[in-house]
Amino acid sequence: MALDYRIPSDMEEIQHVLSSCVRWYTRLSEFLFYGAQGEVFEVQEEHFSQWLENKRDASEQKIEPLERVSGLCRQMKAHATALIHYRTAHQMPPQREAFKNLTIEFEELLYLLMRFKQDEAIKSSGVDIDSGLRSPDVMMDDLEKELYRFERQGREFSVALVVIRGFEALDADEETQLLAVKVLSEIIRQELRIYDDAYYMGKGEFWLSLKQTDTAGALLVLSRIEKMFRNSDVCLRLGERNPDIAILLTAAEPLPSWPVEEMQRDMRSQLMQVGTEQATRILNYADRSPMERFLAENYDSAQ
Repeated sequence: MALDYRIPSDMEEIQHVLSSCVRWYTRLSEFLFYGAQGEVFEVQEEHFSQWLENKRDASEQKIEPLERVSGLCRQMKAHATALIHYRTAHQMPPQREAFKNLTIEFEELLYLLMRFKQDEAIKSSGVDIDSGLRSPDVMMDDLEKELYRFERQGREFSVALVVIRGFEALDADEETQLLAVKVLSEIIRQELRIYDDAYYMGKGEFWLSLKQTDTAGALLVLSRIEKMFRNSDVCLRLGERNPDIAILLTAAEPLPSWPVEEMQRDMRSQLMQVGTEQATRILNYADRSPMERFLAENYDSAQ
């Protein structure tokens, strides 16, 4: 398969916004200090507004940084309009302090946009920004490749699902959510070998890809993860305010005939069935063929 060296479209979009901002500031500065008599300069912000609208629709970035960018754009527009009016009315450069305020806002805007660009670069590399684990964008492809390798070489391979129960209850406190994710991510990293992979899917859901490991081995790994998280300072602190906080875990040995999407759906369903009954439990998911699952579901519903 040929490698794809194209720059991700999100990074191209941010680079376009950055370039537009620099051109706008340069042209504005030239007008304010060297503009010819009668020259007109209009404030335009298409490069801001369209990008902001796209990012809000995508809902990939936290709202606060986006709103900070939007607020800076409004402030810069107001200050630029005042500076242009002063230059046009007095036919002379603006006061140093007024221009300095615009420059400070422009530099902060560039800093935020560079942070967005850096985040996009990290995301395109397959790493989740919040957890430091691999991202959902690469998980499906990774698992399908591992299943193909298992089919050809017959090496044992297990998949594990880890979910923070009570995560939604932490919605009101984004910092607390992020702290729980970071602590559990670090515990997972400590337990994985160099050739294993872990993915953070968001909303307190983690997937582990454990190479050359059967279900029994995977359950031992999950048992250690559960114990370390339960005894961690963050879990003990959260537990005082959120008694339902815990982690649910399950593992399975996928088969090449078991589609990845179906595997994820089955494991989530199996895990959530006990999620409302017990705070923490380790499950051994027994894979069945599609026919076995069909017969079991129809037999259960007939009882």
